[in-house]
Amino acid sequence: VGGQLQQRLQQPEDARAQRVLEWMQAQPAASAPAPLVVSVWIAGDGRISKLEFDSLGDAQVDADLRSTLQAAPLTEAPPADMRQPLRLGLALTQ
Repeated sequence: VGGQLQQRLQQPEDARAQRVLEWMQAQPAASAPAPLVVSVWIAGDGRISKLEFDSLGDAQVDADLRSTLQAAPLTEAPPADMRQPLRLGLALTQ
């Protein structure tokens, strides 16, 4: 799951992902959160039904990040007994 979400952030053709990465690169190194911890709830069909993370301090960047991560279902549905939410660390770098 973490790998799929990380790949979504690395897509050069996704304008939302690129805005998030450009915003991160413009931040002073001391203030850049690394990794970004996200809590993810996955529906039975592989959709990300809920996503939580601490705000990056910019509403547009937060919205772009959320849209990028929830853009498509995961390639596999989670096991029915999987505990949720998953807490994942994502690197916001190119």
